[in-house]
Parts: sequence; C-alpha cells; structure tokens
Amino acid sequence: MEVFSLKKSTPRKNAIRTFLFGVGILFLSAACSPVEFRTPSEAPPPSKPNCQVGDTRPECAVVIPPGDVDEIVTASARPKVDILVVMDNSESMFDEQQTMVSRFSGFTDSLNGLDWQLAITTTEVTRIGTTSPPTYRGGEFLPLQGSAGTILTRNTVNAQAVFESTIQMPTKSGVVPNDERGTAAANLALLPLEGGPAGSGLVRSDASLVILMVTDEDVRSDGGRTLGFEMESVDTVDSLLLTVRSQFGAAKADGLKVHSLIVRPGDNICLDRQTSTRDSFGRIIRAGDLASKADGAPGEVYRGLSQRTGGLVGSVCADRYTDELRQAWLTSGAQLSEISLRCVPRSSPALQVSFLDGVPAIPWTLQVNGNTAKVNLSQPAPAGTRVRLQYRCS
Repeated sequence: MEVFSLKKSTPRKNAIRTFLFGVGILFLSAACSPVEFRTPSEAPPPSKPNCQVGDTRPECAVVIPPGDVDEIVTASARPKVDILVVMDNSESMFDEQQTMVSRFSGFTDSLNGLDWQLAITTTEVTRIGTTSPPTYRGGEFLPLQGSAGTILTRNTVNAQAVFESTIQMPTKSGVVPNDERGTAAANLALLPLEGGPAGSGLVRSDASLVILMVTDEDVRSDGGRTLGFEMESVDTVDSLLLTVRSQFGAAKADGLKVHSLIVRPGDNICLDRQTSTRDSFGRIIRAGDLASKADGAPGEVYRGLSQRTGGLVGSVCADRYTDELRQAWLTSGAQLSEISLRCVPRSSPALQVSFLDGVPAIPWTLQVNGNTAKVNLSQPAPAGTRVRLQYRCS
C-alpha cells in the first residue's frame, strides 16, 4: 500500500513531497451530508391526506406515542463542493490557452446553487534526484490573479474575472518533450504540508470533492509508453484514490468525481487538431523545418479515472468548456445518501421511509451496527429533497 508524506517543511510555492511505502493506513470517517431535522409536528399524518406540512387544524395534529419518532430530513439546499482544477500548461496546449477565457466563459455562473470553492494547479511535476523513496516537486496551488490567496470561492469579488485571469497561463516550451503528470499533480496537491491541513485548506469535511483535468495529452504524454517517461506509482489512478481515502476518509473517496476534458480516445478529428508542428513563436510551419513537436494524444488514463469515479469525459477541443461541465455540476453536490436514525428501530411497527413533494421514491436499505442505525439510499437524493421517517425506538 502506498502513501505520500512530506520530506520536510517547505512553503507551498516550493513544495517538495516524498513518496513512501507503508501499511496500516487508518481510514477516517467523513461527515454525513448536511441535513435539516424538523420536529414531528411539522409532518402531516399519512392517514389524513388533506393535511399539509405545518397545518395547525386540530384534525391534522400529529400524535406521537412515547418512543415513536416522526421526522422530516431535508437534503442541503446549497451543497458544498470543493474543486481542484489541474490544467495542462505544456506546449501542446498552446492553441487552447489562446482562447481559454472564452472556453470558460460563464464558468462561475454554472456553479450557481452550490457552495463552491476551487484551486488551480498545473500538470507540471518534477522528480527531485534519484532517492528512494522518490521525492517530487509539484501540485502547488497557483496564486489568484486579481485577488489574494490561492482559493477562489463564490464570495470572491469578481470571481469570474479572477478565475479567467488565473486559468489562462503561458505554456512551457523547449527542446525536451513536456511531461504532463495530471494524476501526480492532484496527488501532491491533496497532501498536507507540515503544520497545515491536507489539501492546503481546499478540502472541507462536509463538502464533495471534485477534480477537473484539462489536458490534450495522456499521463506522461502517452500513458507511460515512452522509454524514460514510464508511469511511476505517483502517476497511477490507484495511488490518487488511495491518497483521497487515507487523507479524508472512505466517504470522501467513495464520493469523489473526476471530470476530464481530454482528447477522447477515438476522436480523430480532435486528435488531428492537436497534432501540429510549430516554431518557437507558436506559429504553425511546414514539417521538416526546425521546430518543436507539439502533439496531443488520447487521454486513456484520464478517461479510465473519470469512468471509475462516475465523472464526465468531455472534449478538450470543445469551444466552450462551461457547456461541457454544466450538467456535471448537477451531480457533484453533497447530496443526501444516508440518514442516521435516533435509535435502532423496532421491527413492529416497521420503519417507514416516505419521499415528499412528489419526488419519486428511492430504494433504501436499513443498516444496523450495534446500537446505531442508518438508512442508506441506493442513489443520492438531489438537493432540497425531503424524506419522512417514521419508526419506534426499542
């Protein structure tokens, strides 16, 4: 089993982390999704269909025998979402970076209804020396352009303008091929610096975690198939998922979504757009002239990561990334997926779970662990869903 830790305390702008091997990781329990508990008097009796929630008429009074529980739980109206954006800043992204502002036009508006915050890092990760265990530099959050700090929130003044100024960045160029390491960058970004929290304050205990990969190449450019650029442990999907689980708990890892804007495997039109020869000024020139090769590649590793976490697999060639991502945010909130009960309910009368306001019923199961119990929903209930629970404590 593999985890990361810091080699020494360093400022984030020069973060160096060491990749260690170990066993016995303690998986922490993440906090439940935010819920609102209401008193039994707010619930209409099921036997009186003409009564409404909050009805004060005597015939609509709710009578609760001793030991009985009748309550309504409401999924948070503004789910919390923490977003880590991993942006490819290599030479092959030259074209995309010229129009990055328009591609992300309206991005913060697409997050309306969410209590969101985000940080941006790049795919640039460097291994330091040849020590074992290996040490890396990378994953540091970019300073916001036009605002203080490194974490953008829905309360940041002129949030869209700050996001646009930060997300559009110069690409790296040079004779040596660029080495894109998006999974490694995410891995390093989520680890704690000495004296600070994991994720450097981005990840909240009661929020969903989302990672957005934007790149026109695969991990290590071609998935590690080139000699000297093989995949290392820090680059693997399993190591990233393990980092989330070990740092933030099983619930956070199970709810993680990774969205990828990539050259989708099989999309030859997009791939052709990413393959060109340019001079040192970024101008497309004829093959054979002195130039650096700036080719894209299908993002097979990223696609697998997104599919494994239930995330979006979008196109880096899209003219507007916001449109690609809008639907993804609807499933990224900290939705209601489990409800803790006040006791272990008796078998008679049986536990009743009702979905109010015409919301279609979601299959559920009762999980009992010693003297605690909870209702697990087979799929998350969207924000605003109200669930009524009726049961009798032993």
